[in-house]
Amino acid sequence: MVRDKPSLREIKHKTLSADLIYAGGGGNTLSMMKIWRRSGFADVIGDAAKRNIVLSGLCAGALCWFRYGNSGYRRKNAPKNSGTRIKGLGLVNATFSPHHMQEGEYRMNNLKKIMERTSGVGLAVDDFAAIEINGDQFRILKSKRHATVKRVYHSRGKIIIERVTASREPRPLTELIERPN
Repeated sequence: MVRDKPSLREIKHKTLSADLIYAGGGGNTLSMMKIWRRSGFADVIGDAAKRNIVLSGLCAGALCWFRYGNSGYRRKNAPKNSGTRIKGLGLVNATFSPHHMQEGEYRMNNLKKIMERTSGVGLAVDDFAAIEINGDQFRILKSKRHATVKRVYHSRGKIIIERVTASREPRPLTELIERPN
């Protein structure tokens, strides 16, 4: 069975009719972002965010909502253990970095390198942890007690790493994504 590609108009209609948009993980985030931008889907997602449609995902599917992300994908000719800073959609003004439990030191070292040349805050998210953002509020959720989220940023020539405590009560998003003075 041959299927025609849906038009951007059809995609926009279906997307903006949804209650929730879920972007899966495990793919090439750099390629995904290029396709979304080239096809116009990135703008559709921006419209969905303005309409308060729930945006969710894990790994690459979480990274895409942020200004930047720490991807395990390597660009051609990049050193073997170098991560890649991917430009996301910028819906959250921070750098997202998944898999800190699974990939530990490797992922954290890449995030530190990224944050040395990136303004703002990086968010190191363990497996079994999540960040829920609702408007200008956030909560850290986790399904394993030892899972964490850490804020990582560059200040006065040093990389600062701070653990973000989980909370049932929402807190101001600025606590998560803004660096202290």
